[in-house]
Amino acid sequence: MSNYNGCKNYETWNVSLWLANDEALYNIAKKRRTYSAVVRSLARLGETHTPDGVSYSDKRLSRRELTAAIREF
Repeated sequence: MSNYNGCKNYETWNVSLWLANDEALYNIAKKRRTYSAVVRSLARLGETHTPDGVSYSDKRLSRRELTAAIREF
């Protein structure tokens, strides 16, 4: 169920927003098939949080929603 600007929660919305609107993050995400692959790629680059401070590994994230968003890129 979506309840935060079309996403499950604030954390999922925030990560989705950054992946879709930051050119560097978008370019990383569009080359991956799953959100988990994006997280691994970002971790290799030393990136663990969005610029707003949400962890890319936050337990509240809907990885299903984020993977679906990435596959639309």
